[in-house]
Order: sequence, then structure tokens, then C-alpha cells
Amino acid sequence: METPKDPRAEVQADSHADSTAKAQAAASERGEFGGRGNPAELVELMEFAEALEAEAGEAPPPAAGNGTLLVIPTAHGALHGRLTAPHPAGDAPAPPLALVIVVQTGGSADSAAGDPALAAALRERGLTTCVVDLLTEHEAHFADPCNNVPLLTQRLLDCLSLLKRQMRDGEMPQQPICLYGAGHASPVIVRVAGLRDNDIAAVVCRDGLIDLAGMLYLHALSAPLLMLVADPDEKRLAANRRALQELSGPSELLPCPPGEGKDEDAVAAFAEAAGAWFARHLAGLPR
Repeated sequence: METPKDPRAEVQADSHADSTAKAQAAASERGEFGGRGNPAELVELMEFAEALEAEAGEAPPPAAGNGTLLVIPTAHGALHGRLTAPHPAGDAPAPPLALVIVVQTGGSADSAAGDPALAAALRERGLTTCVVDLLTEHEAHFADPCNNVPLLTQRLLDCLSLLKRQMRDGEMPQQPICLYGAGHASPVIVRVAGLRDNDIAAVVCRDGLIDLAGMLYLHALSAPLLMLVADPDEKRLAANRRALQELSGPSELLPCPPGEGKDEDAVAAFAEAAGAWFARHLAGLPR
């Protein structure tokens, strides 16, 4: 998969008029943020490039909390994550069962609201967590950036490569890697798991439409996938059932109590189901 080009290089190279023409052509070629040549979208692309320039050198840390700041270089600037070791009950700390990348897409209501609490619940089950947002704060203001599955896939691949390199270099313990995402993040993590099949031990999606990952990636996915369904929408439920039939690996669709991600009872139910799925499919894997 080709990494999208950085629009800043085009914007800085020429006058505003020439940059506008080039940015429009680039947007059309990449399909980013619509890429239909719409003037309003073109203005957004130009503003996006300017925002990235302003953001360069300013690396705001993620939300406060324990753990290690993770800076992930991408073609459009650095993303930030929070890597936190598990804290299971008991006196003697045990080696982590796995690392779970908890994927956010711009702080959208269907994803980010309960992620810190969910990550904390997963850590209580002996799992290291890496909570990462695949969109910058500036990008979150643009129309539908969380629907750009190819772009977000590449960014998650960048994050995965960084974590694998840290394990290889001894900067963090070697451990299996799992993926968790909700809403717009669901097709992204399915696509990444299909592309990096040997690197991903298990996947949990909450709501969202996994068929948006693309049929090719559904067929390529062999990592065990759990689909948590709290959204009562029957059309979405039917679409996800059809998508699960395309998978070659283990899969399950599990209804959960409806509730927002920030609802304590809902978060507890999601964490319990996800933790049990990860534990089941991590059993016997080398660590």
C-alpha cells in the first residue's frame, strides 16, 4: 500500500495559485477527504496543510495518565499514543499476556469516550495497552476524515511497525499484539490485521461496519475476530453478519448491552468480553 504524499511539500513549493492547482490534483489522485475537486474540499486541504505546518514542532502530549508517551512518525506529521503496562491484581507482577492497541479515530463519540476506561480494565486483566489516535487534533475538524480507511490503515501500520521495532530492539518486552477498535476504527483494524496476519494475534471490534475494510482484506484475515454489537440498528447488524461469513478464521458476533462508550456498565461489559476473547486466543502462544 502506498503511503499518501505529504501535502506540505506541494503547498510550500509554489505560489498560492499554483499550489491550489497542485493540491487539487493530488487530492483527486489520492482520494483523501473526498478528493472530488470540490472547491470547499480544496480549501480544507490547503487549510490542513497550513495546520500541519503550524503543528510541526508542537507535540502536545496525549491525555494525562500513567504510561509512556509514544510518538509515531507518519507522512503527515507525528501522532501520539500512550503505552501503559498492565496492573493485574496481586502482589507479584506477571509478564504481560499481550499488547492491545486501542485505536481511536479523532475522538469520535463512538470510539474515544470510553477508551481510557476500557484500556484500564484490560490492563487489570494482564494486558499492556497502547491507546493511539490515528488523527491529529487539527484533522478532526475536517469533514469525515475518520472515514478515510486507506489513510488510517497506513497510520496504524506505522504504529505497528514502531511497536514491533521497539520489541525487536529490547525497548519493551516481546509479546503478542492484539487490536481493539470501535465505530469508524473497526474496518481499519480489520484491514491492518488482514495485511499483517503474522503480527496480530486477535481482534475485537465494537460496532462499526467491518465490510468497509474491503472484501480482499476480509478474505485475508485469519486472526480471530470478535464483533461486539451494542448498536441496535438491524441493517448494520445484518451487514456485519454477512461480512463475518467471508472470514476464514475464527469469528463470533456477541450482542452487548446498548450504551455509550463512556457508560461504566457498558465499558465493563466490553472489557470483559474483549479480555475473555484475547485470553482464549492467546493461550498457548509464545511470549
